[in-house]
Amino acid sequence: MHKFRPFEGVVLTFLLVTFLMTACGDTSPTSAPSTTTAAATTVAAHSTAPASTTAATTTATTTTASATVAATTTTTSATVAPTTILPTTAATTTVAPTTILPTTAVPATTVVNSTTSAQDASSPVQFVWKTSGDAAKPLSGAFSVAVDNQGNIYVGLVDVDQVQKLDSNGKFLASWGKTGSGDGDFMFKSAGNTEVALALDAQDNVYVSDLNRRIQKFDANGKFLLKWGSQGDAEGQFQGSIGLATDSQGNVYVSDIFNNVIQKFDANGKFLLKWGSTGSNDGQFKKVAGIAIDKQGNLYAVDNGLNRVQKFDANGKFVAKWDSSGQFNGLTGVAVDSQNNVYVCDQVGTVQKLDSQGKVLGRWGGKGSGDGEFNIPTSLAVDKQGNVYVADWMNNRVQKFRPR
Repeated sequence: MHKFRPFEGVVLTFLLVTFLMTACGDTSPTSAPSTTTAAATTVAAHSTAPASTTAATTTATTTTASATVAATTTTTSATVAPTTILPTTAATTTVAPTTILPTTAVPATTVVNSTTSAQDASSPVQFVWKTSGDAAKPLSGAFSVAVDNQGNIYVGLVDVDQVQKLDSNGKFLASWGKTGSGDGDFMFKSAGNTEVALALDAQDNVYVSDLNRRIQKFDANGKFLLKWGSQGDAEGQFQGSIGLATDSQGNVYVSDIFNNVIQKFDANGKFLLKWGSTGSNDGQFKKVAGIAIDKQGNLYAVDNGLNRVQKFDANGKFVAKWDSSGQFNGLTGVAVDSQNNVYVCDQVGTVQKLDSQGKVLGRWGGKGSGDGEFNIPTSLAVDKQGNVYVADWMNNRVQKFRPR
């Protein structure tokens, strides 16, 4: 492993190129989901964090369209000490991973806190809950997160090649997908590389990217609808699609961390346009990662290699950039709320809230496994009420925060 530099020693996973662990878990589909607005994914990092355990137990029974699942969760969250290396070549090159992650499932955890916060009073949010999933369906490798119109949460799990659906309280509802390259199958990790992004449109259709170098579209019940894409750098091709977002017109945007471009498609996968190239000028990227769309159709893209956020209009025209000035450290994910506030997360465990002009409004987090702490947050999502969901990858969980 090489020495960590801001974003170089980190695997783009979500970036989706990272050294992951040996997959475990049930890969058989259970039921199906519904969804909405844009979401993204990200990049990996190096970290070492102590394990922690919290005591609590919740029980719930949930009925989906085709199945009833009894969820019993015992609060226990374990933290893994990962070591990752960020690939310098496209994911077509096999990378020898240096990190072996646990091969056993992480105990399920749902901890609710509606009165106290892990953050101080200056934090822009308050901790609500954290979950590592149902006991029978843990969130093994929770790498990408998205939320639908009803507040249900969708999580891309790199360890089991599945998409899992949770209710607004973090309880398991359904899952679908299995390892493979067929319709409805996923390959979220391979040869030390990791790649998964989720996005939902206004009709709750679900878009998913993976290492098969394609985008798949599912209906609200998880039924496969269509797919597009192949490996390469031409129009409609991908090398590392680690960011997905949708706009109000149903168009789909895909960021490619290796080709350093953003492509725009209609809802049926028809190519519309692309922009970007490798470099540090306006409109260029070094390692473009998560993307998100605001109410006006502007697109925000975080650059893991240049530590900055860039803003574009719906046609890819450069609008503005927010350089790090030391405030960003390995950006991975981004999300936008209904007030056009922008949330970004980085590989060192910090989430920041900015206004639409890039002014920092607040921040929270820190490396660890406690409430409001993160061990490589890779993706963000915001619901209609402004609640923020964070995919806490190496802690195998999702955390929810409400705005203050």
